[in-house]
Formats: sequence, C-alpha cells, structure tokens
Amino acid sequence: MSPGGHAASAQTGISAKDQAGFVGVASNPAGATTSYKKVPRVWSQPCACLQLQKVENRSGVDREIKLTERGQQVAELIALGLSNRDIARRLFLSERTVEWHVEQVLNRLGFSSRTEIAAWIGRTQSGTPVRSPGRKGKGNIPAPLTSFVGRERDLTMVRDLVAANRLVTIVGPGGTGKTRLALRLAEELEPSYRDGAWLCDLAPVADPALVGDAVAQALGLSQETPDRMAAAREYLRERSALLVVDNCEHLLGGAADMSLELLGACRDLRVLATSLAPLGVLGEAVWQLQPLPQEDAVRLFVERAHAAAPGVQLDDTTQVEVNTICDRLDGLPLALELAAPRLRQLSVKELADAVPDSTTTSPGDRHGSLDALAAWGYRTLDESERKLFRQLGVFAGWFQQDDATSVAGDGAGVEMLLSSLVEKSMVTAGRTSQGRPRYRLLEMLRAFARRRLDEAGESQETRLAHAERMAWLAERLGLNTAGSEVWVWPKVEGMVDDIRAALRTLLELRPRRAAWMAGTLRWFWRGTGRLGEGVRWNQMALEACADPCLERCWALHGHAVLLLRLGRLDEMMSWFREATNLAALPECAEMRGELLLAEALVHAGLGDLAAAEAADRLAIVELTQRGQVDRASLVLNDLATMLLIQGRAEEAHGVAERCVQDLRRIKSGRLQVALDTLAQADCFLGQVDQARARWLEAVAMSLDTGEVTAVATCLEGLAFAAGMRRRTAVALKLHGCADQLLTQASDSYVAEPLAPKVRELVGRLENRVGPQLAARLRAEGEGLVIDEAIQMARSEG
Repeated sequence: MSPGGHAASAQTGISAKDQAGFVGVASNPAGATTSYKKVPRVWSQPCACLQLQKVENRSGVDREIKLTERGQQVAELIALGLSNRDIARRLFLSERTVEWHVEQVLNRLGFSSRTEIAAWIGRTQSGTPVRSPGRKGKGNIPAPLTSFVGRERDLTMVRDLVAANRLVTIVGPGGTGKTRLALRLAEELEPSYRDGAWLCDLAPVADPALVGDAVAQALGLSQETPDRMAAAREYLRERSALLVVDNCEHLLGGAADMSLELLGACRDLRVLATSLAPLGVLGEAVWQLQPLPQEDAVRLFVERAHAAAPGVQLDDTTQVEVNTICDRLDGLPLALELAAPRLRQLSVKELADAVPDSTTTSPGDRHGSLDALAAWGYRTLDESERKLFRQLGVFAGWFQQDDATSVAGDGAGVEMLLSSLVEKSMVTAGRTSQGRPRYRLLEMLRAFARRRLDEAGESQETRLAHAERMAWLAERLGLNTAGSEVWVWPKVEGMVDDIRAALRTLLELRPRRAAWMAGTLRWFWRGTGRLGEGVRWNQMALEACADPCLERCWALHGHAVLLLRLGRLDEMMSWFREATNLAALPECAEMRGELLLAEALVHAGLGDLAAAEAADRLAIVELTQRGQVDRASLVLNDLATMLLIQGRAEEAHGVAERCVQDLRRIKSGRLQVALDTLAQADCFLGQVDQARARWLEAVAMSLDTGEVTAVATCLEGLAFAAGMRRRTAVALKLHGCADQLLTQASDSYVAEPLAPKVRELVGRLENRVGPQLAARLRAEGEGLVIDEAIQMARSEG
C-alpha cells in the first residue's frame, strides 16, 4: 500500500481491500522488473472474457499475461491508430477511463509505448475483431432455422464480390433464395466486421422516404431526431459493419439513395442488397441468382420433406415423382420449401400429381410457379380458412392471434384456423422476444392474399378493421398508463409499418379518425425518434380533417408538441393558437384534461412555467373528476418535477407523495417513475435514507418491466445516496454503471431535477480520490451487469 493509505481510506470512504495493492512493483523470475497495477476486482476473477497471451518480457523470457475484454478492445483500437478520444467515442467511455485502460495494457504487457502495443497486436492478434458495446450487441442477423443446401458456388462468388466492392446486390426472380444466401453470407462474414452485421428488411416499407427510418430501426436507434437517416449515418460513421438491405425492388430509388449516402459517409461500411432488379448506382456489383440445379433442388426437397414429415419414404422408388415435383416448381427454393410440408397429408405420387405445372399459368403472373403453388394451396383450404387467409393479407409484418381476431369479423375459431394455416404452410409461425406466439405471411403469399381479398370485395372492410385495431393500440399507448398495459410499447414499435398502413387507410376512408389517431401517436413518434415523421402524418391528417371538431383539436395539440420538440417555434405557435381556440368547443369537454396536459407541455417547453403549472393543476382536477386516476397521476408527477426545478421542494414533495399513493392504490405499472420523483424530492429536503429506500424499490420494478432508462436513473439516484452517505467507492461505481446504461439505451433522456447536484457530488468525490483511482472505479462500474449494480446498491459494499 502506498504511504498514507489508511488516512486516504478514512477520508474517502474507500475500503482497504479496494486500495490494497493498487500500485506496486513486482519482479519476474528472471529478475527483470515490471511495474503493474492491480486489475479491478470485477475483472480479476477467472472468466471467459480474459484473454491469455504469451508476451516476451525485456529479459527475453516468455510470460503469460491476461487482458480483460475491454483491455483487448483498447489494445486493438490502438493498433488501428486511434487516439484516446477516438477510442472513447468508439467504446462509449469517458476519455479519462480510456487513459486508465491504456495504462493498464502498457503495464500488463510490460511495454512503454503505443507503438509496442500495435506491433504486438500485429504479431498475435491479426484479424481479431473488436466488439464495441451497443444497444443490440454485435448485429441483428437472425439465427437460421434450417440448413443451407447447395449454392456453394454462389456463396463463394458473392463473398469475393463483397471483399472487392462496397455495394453488392443479389438479384433474381422471387423465390430463388436471395435472402437466404445474403443471410448465410452475413453470418459467415460477421466476425470480419468489428461492429457486426445488420439486417434491414424493406419488404413492409411502402414509402421511399422511410428507407432511412427502416435502417435506423434495424440498428435499434430511438433518439429524438428530425432526420432518421442522419441518425443512422452518424451511428455507422466510425463503425466497421455489414448492412444487409433485403427486398429493395419496390423502393429502388430510396434504397439507392440510402446506399450512396451511407457508403459515402461511412468508410468501413459495406452494403449487401437483395432485389428483383439492380439498384442502378455507380460502383454497384451485381450477382444474378438462378433457380437451383436439379441435383440441389432434389437435395433441398428431400431434406425439407424429411424434416416436415419424418415418416415419409423417399428413395429410388419415388425418384421419378420427386424429380417431377422439382421440375414443375422450376427448382425455386421457396416453392420447394412450401411444397414439402404437404407430404404430411399426401403421398409423394399424390403430391407430384397435384403440384401445378408452371407452364400452365397465365403469362402475366410475375412469379410463375410460385403463384401457381399459392393458388393450389389456396384451393386446398376450406372456406373459413380461405377467408381468414385473405384477411391476414392486410398485415404488413408479424402479428399475434388477438390482432388476427380483430380483422376476422366475428373472430370465431381464429386460434384453430391459424394453427391449420400454419400446418398447411400458408402462414409462418414464430415467437416474440417475450416468447409469445406470432405469425406472418411470406411476401409472395401476402401479395396473393391481398389479390384474393380484392376479388372477394372484402378489402375495404378488412382494411378498416385493421386500422381500428391499430388505432386501439395507439390509444393504449398514448392514453393509458396502467401497469397491465406495459406490453403495448414493444408491440406497437414492432408494428410500425402496420401503424403507417392504418393511417393511410383512415386518411382515405375516415379522415376524422385519422386525425384522432395521429394526435394520439405523439408519444410514440417522440419515444422512437420519429419526430419528423409524426409531423408529416399530422400535417396530412389536418389537411384531410379541416372542419372544427374534437379530432382536429386533438391532432393540433399533438402537432404543436412535436413541432416544439423540433424547435420550429414560429410554426408551432400558429397551430397552438388554433388548438387552444378549438378546445372551447362543447364536444371537446370530454377531452379537456388531456388537452390541458398537452398545453402544459407546450408552455413548459416555451419556458412559461407559471402557465404550465396552471394548466397541469386544471388537468389534474379534470382527469380526477372523470375517474382517470392513472392519467391524473402522470400529470401529478410532471407537476412535482416542475416544482423541484423551481426550487419549491416542500410543495413538490407533497405532490409527489400524493402521486405515489394514487398509483399504489390502482396498482399501476408506472409507480417506479413516481417513486423516482419522490426520492429526488426527499434528497432536496435532506432525507437521503428515505430516498435510497424509494430508489431501491423503484429499480426492482424497472428491472421487472425491462425499462433500461428507468433502471439507469434509479442507479444514478442510488449513486447520489451512496455518496451522501460517504460510500465513495460505491457511489463512483454506481454512477459509472448508470452512465454506461444511459449511453447504451439510445433513448431520449431529459436530465432530472437532481442531476446538477449529482454532477457536483460526483465531481467532488473524483477530486477527493484523484484521477487514477476515480478512473478505475468508474471502469469497474461500467463493467457491472445490472443485477450486480443493484446488489451493490443494496449492500453498499
């Protein structure tokens, strides 16, 4: 221990075991002296992330050295020539933390310069990718559900094209396996890209202007921004990544513009696209994919048949029939995959006789044998199955059983019908990230279903039922904060293309309803970083619904809030004046509380806190009188926050306490938010122990609902409480963990009223312990998983 260690421990609140051995000198067996620093305890245990290397020390004797995963990342980025500032940006760390890691690597390896680190990486770690922390880890390429059959030559040729060209497009007819080939190649190449491989599926996207949004969504970006393409560009600018853009054919111009913009700004990015036709941009390499050769087609069909119907016998006696099936389906992998499960109901000979011959299809059919196969499969359904299949064509992507029920008229027997459609390969089944069943139609089958829906004269009715389902979900998201509804946010975010389709339907058929839905979605557009898109939908809705009415008033308020967030204040004020005038309409009385809440948001954004407070107080009265306790509690929480910002801590505490009591009574899932606000009020009043207890309760709730940002704000509060209780090491570690979570969450985050006090306290603690130890403690905090951080906060040790 360094001199004065006990005194330092007493002054800083850092235990002896945290300081022991932090700096020292050791001798290796050969007598060569090497300085070292003790690896932080969170990384010093044996684990998979420690990388064992042999390093030749200055006496020429090899010795084994362990680097942490983070140390390995830093070493490899040094080898790429990055400065500490560049490394900090790349790994989402503070520059001071990076300096500490660099010093750790130098001392661990026994080197004195970054050049020596780079040379060592060149000798021992050539080609090893660096993992950068991020919201979704290293890419989002889905794990394959089936084996990859054939296409060895195609795989090799496209791999060579990607190595030599930054934009490669796989083109070919529908059903040839373009997506499967691209995903297989992305899976193979992912280790070569430091920041992974990412899949962006354009199939559900109807508007070329939304291609940038689709890329941002694929990357998991949700910061508030007027330009989603710019967000994706900035995210990828310094990353080494492969972007797979699937199903570009209906958005060739938008996909081409996106590729040019991203490739021009992001040096280490490569784009692999799939399309019926090339994107048509300079520098594009194109690979034409053909149907499978007969031998591979037979191999694929036999393998899928054995998987779908294990008891089926496929041998020399059925060779002729199998060849007939593959011939009639033109060797198209998708057609073969759709036909194989039919062997659960038919013999091989029956299937060969039943499979339609593509040469008999009409010349105008775009997919030939695929359309013929879809038509044949459709004919094998009974009438109730056909009707549901047609209706399911309105969904843009994945849907769940309750969504299907909402468009199926009386909804009778939907569960059984869905199971039957899955069994007959007309619907694909999967699971949500929470493990719930979900379904979708393949693109070819979706287009077929929509044509049959039009022919049956059911299109308008089904589209309206679908739109009403999406409007209902929007209301659950924008007008209901009850705990039982926490499932809504991820569901709506995953169905954004259905939300867009619903808005288009309502704009065409029910403009007033479109205005209502557009106004209700303002929270969704803000929370997913789609402010600009929300404004565009509001503008279209306001143009379509021009008459004075409740729906227009509601849309105007939502429009004003979004424009305020975008900083378009002059434009916002004209719409806001009309909104407040329309609020006096008698039909708006039922929504007066919600309209007042929107007005309070606008006044607060303009800095008129007195007007915002008055609107909030009126909104609380209105909502409470109508029995909307959950909504009134939301306003109470906003009011308490506003009072804290103004320094009115006693009043804020009373309001926050009422909010918590109300939410406990109705068992709301938003209780943790109110507990956080009340804990902050406690701190302003010097009641730190009480605040700590509230944050510990809130952080457990936030963890249960998966709200990472809420977890982070609670940990930040617990760091403050630990610091105030003179638990310095715990405070700095928890603050490091909270800071890391907020960086990785990619959510819009507004600083809490306590934030200035937190920054001041953390700065004071860091100055007290010195930059070296402060960097170490922060690094330990950044390495904690959430459960470890919460346990540390509970025990404060």
